[in-house]
Amino acid sequence: MKLKATKPSYLVMLSESCGGVAAKFQEKGLEVLKLKHVEDRRARVQAIFHEDGAGSVQLSDPFTLDGPSYEKKFQQVKSFLEDLGYSGHPRQACIKFWFVNGLG
Repeated sequence: MKLKATKPSYLVMLSESCGGVAAKFQEKGLEVLKLKHVEDRRARVQAIFHEDGAGSVQLSDPFTLDGPSYEKKFQQVKSFLEDLGYSGHPRQACIKFWFVNGLG
């Protein structure tokens, strides 16, 4: 609201993956430009849950988020967490699982 009330105009530029944030700016009447990823790669940090209940974090090679193998893995993780009572997007569900179980 403060941005819109000032005399200059603003253009908010966000990654296209930030839909929720973009919607908040648009609700306030600001123009939003959603930027496409040139290369769909993610962070090189990998959280690993071990069979004994422990967990660890390590650096790994970047990975892409496309193709049937990613979708299959995504659904497996989502189903696993939902069976344990952790709903929502797997990223947030993993974080809740990690902290509730004292894994890090």
